[in-house]
Amino acid sequence: MKKTLITAVALVACAGTQLFAQNAKVGVITFALSGQYQNSVSVSTAPNAGTWSALPGYYKTSTSKIATADILKAIGIVTHGNAGFYSSKAQLVLVQGELSGFFNLYPELAAVGDPTTGAPATIQSDNPTSFTETTPPGGGTFVALATGRHFLPNPTTGLPASGLWPPGHHQPWGQIFVQDPGRAGFSVANPLCENVTFFFSITIEECYDCFYLNSFITDTTFKFKSVSQNGPPCCNTPESLQGNGKDRYYMTLSFDNTRNNPYLDPAEGNAAYIGAYGETDPTAADYNPYFGILGVNSAALVADGLSADLLPYVDSISSGIGRPSPYTMRFTLNGIVTYTWALKLINQSDVALDFLGNASYAANGYGFIALRCGYLTGTASIAEKTLAASNCCGGGMLKDGLWYDWWYGTGWNQAQSPWDNFSVDNTPSGFGSPINMAADLSYHLGFDEEYEPGEQWLTNPTSAAPQPTPLDVDNPNNFVPVGP
Repeated sequence: MKKTLITAVALVACAGTQLFAQNAKVGVITFALSGQYQNSVSVSTAPNAGTWSALPGYYKTSTSKIATADILKAIGIVTHGNAGFYSSKAQLVLVQGELSGFFNLYPELAAVGDPTTGAPATIQSDNPTSFTETTPPGGGTFVALATGRHFLPNPTTGLPASGLWPPGHHQPWGQIFVQDPGRAGFSVANPLCENVTFFFSITIEECYDCFYLNSFITDTTFKFKSVSQNGPPCCNTPESLQGNGKDRYYMTLSFDNTRNNPYLDPAEGNAAYIGAYGETDPTAADYNPYFGILGVNSAALVADGLSADLLPYVDSISSGIGRPSPYTMRFTLNGIVTYTWALKLINQSDVALDFLGNASYAANGYGFIALRCGYLTGTASIAEKTLAASNCCGGGMLKDGLWYDWWYGTGWNQAQSPWDNFSVDNTPSGFGSPINMAADLSYHLGFDEEYEPGEQWLTNPTSAAPQPTPLDVDNPNNFVPVGP
């Protein structure tokens, strides 16, 4: 997971283009997964019978379902210490969501945070930039068509594409909330809303080719059409970009409610930990509704899925030395997102059309769930719809409704902020268009990214000889994590 907190993003609740819009867009997220798990290791046909020293010869698996309700329980056990905290009406929703590859960020939004380094502001900060509570045009994002470049602005002059940024560096975008109108004290018109983005990590594979779409393929038609608006005769008739299409991209989605998640781990030096700052008093200026929360604590588990052989050795297969942990959940899915959309007005008074449609995600994956290793198949979907803005997640339990003070940039990469100072081998290359910025939900992975221990760990993890060229001691990427 990317380990940085982004705050002070001034956006309207959900995805209307007007600050005081009557309607807004919300995407309801639904998971329908099936897991396969080991259910028995035994010396006979009886489940889990006998001893390890007898060398068990019978092995059986079982299946179970993982639905959105199960994920909500895994969230509730962390945020409230109660797996049943959310009602049966609770949903996972994508707020301020953009799922198409055809969009980009306005400079004010891409540069939010430290104006020099691009680093995010700290939680509940006073926002050091000039980008405050005024929503930028279009809510901070805009439709971006292909420009003939991957990172640099189009170099032509005097033509419509001149200076435009290329598309395809940010999808999907937004924040993930639990929205619960059924919780006591809340209603459809005033639902409980909690930002739970930090439970998730999303990565998109970038791919660069001669079509310059960056990370996605599409079947789409755009048209420019003159539209009529009521107004005095001195006003020009505006031109509107209309379109519909089907975008596809490869996505990795992870969920983690354990201390393995840096947002839920108070380990020393972990600046990502969301419970580290603020006060529990809702009237305090630095009120943090997540103050002090922890992931499912590995110290309380006799088996945490991270440390091999953490359990003491007991010869009996049914040892009874462990404790159940039914809401421990950590999983990763991989697959293709298919987003079918049309550009539509969210409000009749809006100055621009917005993407509205449905996304499907057919995925396979693996996980550590309820203390068992499992392999997952199934789907996830995001169904977008328009609602009255008052019924969407805005303030919820956040102080004064300033939900843009609780924006989690889980896709941010400090090495690529600011984008025009990004360098390779200490040579500035100048991306020219934002990628993996402080406001991003998803991290976009370069086409040649791979696991190289020396690069990832910054040093050879052991005293092993470099591989495969023993004389290449100056190249840390050639070291492998083997024993001394």
